[in-house]
Amino acid sequence: MNNKQTIYLSGPILGCPENVYKEWRERVVLELSGYEFEFIDPTNIIYEKEADHADEVVQATTIGVSQSDIILAYIPFYSMGTSFEVFLGSLLKKQIIIACEVEYESAFIRKFADHIFYQLDDAIEFLKGK
Repeated sequence: MNNKQTIYLSGPILGCPENVYKEWRERVVLELSGYEFEFIDPTNIIYEKEADHADEVVQATTIGVSQSDIILAYIPFYSMGTSFEVFLGSLLKKQIIIACEVEYESAFIRKFADHIFYQLDDAIEFLKGK
């Protein structure tokens, strides 16, 4: 029996260089290795031109969020995809953990987040204690 919780790694992709959107996700996976987590990384399904594949992107995102137990949303700036993932996760009663580095977090973050941190490292430490 698998007792591992699945974390969906939500955060900006479109408009970010690959090293930016991959680095933080790889760090989370590395730092939480050895803990009881599995991960869904949406960057594994990125298309060169996201707009040309809107149906596939939205479907893959919806499936990934629905298969997760936890949405870890890293918000260094606001992103439409990240907002959708947080909202969908909330509708599906997933635990929403947000690391918001934006100076003024949105009222929507406060409404839908179960836990808000202002640094990604703090969110990772919280997950280690779960």
